[in-house]
Amino acid sequence: MVRFLVALLLFVSLPLAWPQAFSHEEEVRESSEESVDDRGELPEAPSAVWNESPSSASNAGRIYFYDLEPSEGFPATRKDAAEAFSIATFESQSRTGRPGTETGEPYHWKGLLLQSFAFSALEDGVRIMTADQHDRHILLNKPYWSDYFASLGQFNMRRWNDGDSFLVNYIGHPKQGAVSGYIEVQNDPSARGLHISSNPLYWRSVMRATLWSTVYSTLSEIGPMGEAAIFNEAGFTYPVGCNRNKPECMATAKPTNNTGWVDFVITPTVGTL
Repeated sequence: MVRFLVALLLFVSLPLAWPQAFSHEEEVRESSEESVDDRGELPEAPSAVWNESPSSASNAGRIYFYDLEPSEGFPATRKDAAEAFSIATFESQSRTGRPGTETGEPYHWKGLLLQSFAFSALEDGVRIMTADQHDRHILLNKPYWSDYFASLGQFNMRRWNDGDSFLVNYIGHPKQGAVSGYIEVQNDPSARGLHISSNPLYWRSVMRATLWSTVYSTLSEIGPMGEAAIFNEAGFTYPVGCNRNKPECMATAKPTNNTGWVDFVITPTVGTL
């Protein structure tokens, strides 16, 4: 009971001891209430979207908005909201860049090179993981650059077939060409949204994708991260269709060093299809 009386006396005596503090709190509360009242008296701000009154059957219920330009301020033009926010509008803007810019979206050379490098590294990683232990041991312990340049000097381009199976040459390599061509298309703003048609823009984009696929497939064969460097394609000879455990097959089979025109031609052409 004594504690309750002491607390009550302190509560009553606080406004008497510090009248300035409590008067300041009242002023802040009153000023905030006045600002709320003043804000309620402001005129309504113009809205960028409104529903036009259904004066006719064609405009009934249609929503319009003002296309505001920074230099012109309030309303410049009026557009249909459904047209302005349609998928076609955003696709056209993705090909030409932001509205009002002259240059538009630039070509993504950095993305093209980095994504192609990542795809090449993925291919090399799969080849290394799926190789046998003998080949991986040679790859890790050989003189890399001297073997690479020696393999380049042994390429036999006087024949078509390189000794690989039909699945590798005519299924696997065209898939490589399709992926490398798609990497070029998705980094080209002018070709990204095009569809199959007789439009010259589409066929020019196909030509650019084919050219890049040709560059990529050539580097995958003779480049420093290609087959001539990894496991040294053309650097050794082996009998076609034989493994190391069948000496009778190795004596009669046709030898090859895994080189020829087939990969250089089939990869970009069939891959583009």
